[in-house]
Amino acid sequence: MRKLLLSALSLVLAGMSGTAQTNFEGFESASFATVAAGGFGFTVTGSGGTAGRITGNTTAASRPSNVPFAASGTAAFRVTNTVRTLTSGDISTIGSSFVALRLRVKAVSIGSDNDGPDNGDFIRVRISPNGGTTWYTRLFIRGSASGSDNWWPYSSSVIANATYATNNTATTVNGNASNNTGPSTAIIRGLPITSNLRIEIQMDVNTSDEAWVIDDVELIRSTLGPLPVNFANVSAKALASNVEVKWSNLTESDISHYNVERSSDGQNFKVIGTIQPRANDFSSQNYTFVDPAPEKTNFYRIKAVEFNATTKSSVILRVSSEFKKKDFHVYPNPVQGGVFTLQAGDVQPGMYFLQLFSNNGQRVFSRSLQFQGGAVSQSLELPQGLKPGMYLLQVDGNGTRSTTTLFIQ
Repeated sequence: MRKLLLSALSLVLAGMSGTAQTNFEGFESASFATVAAGGFGFTVTGSGGTAGRITGNTTAASRPSNVPFAASGTAAFRVTNTVRTLTSGDISTIGSSFVALRLRVKAVSIGSDNDGPDNGDFIRVRISPNGGTTWYTRLFIRGSASGSDNWWPYSSSVIANATYATNNTATTVNGNASNNTGPSTAIIRGLPITSNLRIEIQMDVNTSDEAWVIDDVELIRSTLGPLPVNFANVSAKALASNVEVKWSNLTESDISHYNVERSSDGQNFKVIGTIQPRANDFSSQNYTFVDPAPEKTNFYRIKAVEFNATTKSSVILRVSSEFKKKDFHVYPNPVQGGVFTLQAGDVQPGMYFLQLFSNNGQRVFSRSLQFQGGAVSQSLELPQGLKPGMYLLQVDGNGTRSTTTLFIQ
């Protein structure tokens, strides 16, 4: 069954055919060296200094100060004044067409505001396509290029991007000591399709007043090639004198920019705004754009433009001042491709129950929807397998009922 475009990222990553999946190591378990459910099963080698799983927060005197060591959950992995190497067991990527590695990184100045990893300290990521027989160094993260100490939090927007190749010409990404920023997310794209992929993360820091911390090591996989634009939560709402357009990209990656487009007839669109991507790290990102000068009837769509010039457009939303205040309408009607937009001019906030009935009275689809009130325009996706023909769409909520005829082609 198709799902509502309101679906959460957890559903996208839940193992459905053609969608992304992850193996995840958040170091929540003290036994992360064993293969836990969905985990990598890292083994750790090295001695001396201070290293291992860590919980809690940094101190007030440290930088970044008073923040959790973990990027999510309660635990992370820290190395201070030593070298540690984390090596995964064999991971099968058979059946995938695209695989990427992602992890979170934090650099810490311990007990002061002027220490932290420098260019002699590094995190090195190596990949083996054959169970550890051959290793390829693909990414180096260093504290800074100048030799100065550096620190940065997980909230840094810098991303260390690298691509898998069968050589040791690694991508090097340095922190910026002048403004205490560095790569808080590291990504290696295009990992090999193999039955015995292995990942090695070496963390090297040489004094007791600085530390590397990593968390949330994830393997992202897709059977669709590089993850496609995954629009969700696409909606448009008429406000007092403008229209608010919202959307999500559930797996944002390799996006150059988003164009917000408007049309008066639903066919001829023009760009009315451009928004830059926030992350491009395969995460779910939410966006809002306000059209300050809408027309009487407006059609909106979002066009995602990738770095390779490929584009993908969202469903088309219609916002009109001509709707009766409490009536729900469907656009387009007839529905093509199983996707339509539910619209109303002015509804009361609350929970609404949508039902779709065939012409013989059989209920073939139902869904609860939460509306914040006012004008709404919400994209929905019907289940697969519905026969072409005429249906009755009924929406109940707040003591009102709206019915409309819906045609499926």
